[in-house]
Amino acid sequence: MDNRERFKVQTFLTTTRAEVNDRSAHLISLLSPSPTVRQSSRKRRRRIRRRRRRRRRRRRRRRRRRREEEEEDDREKARRDG
Repeated sequence: MDNRERFKVQTFLTTTRAEVNDRSAHLISLLSPSPTVRQSSRKRRRRIRRRRRRRRRRRRRRRRRRREEEEEDDREKARRDG
């Protein structure tokens, strides 16, 4: 067994689980698309989320307005009838 092999075995025996996880995470990150792509997709997701939130808010407001208008109509009808 030459020195290189001995070194490999030694490092393998002394690596902690955290180090192994770190290394595998690093290798996985190399496999996945570049960070710039990931960042832009993150931005896109954020933008989409914001849009959804805005839509929800608008919907809520509309619903509230509609409800208030309906209540007013009901009151007027009651006034007319009663």
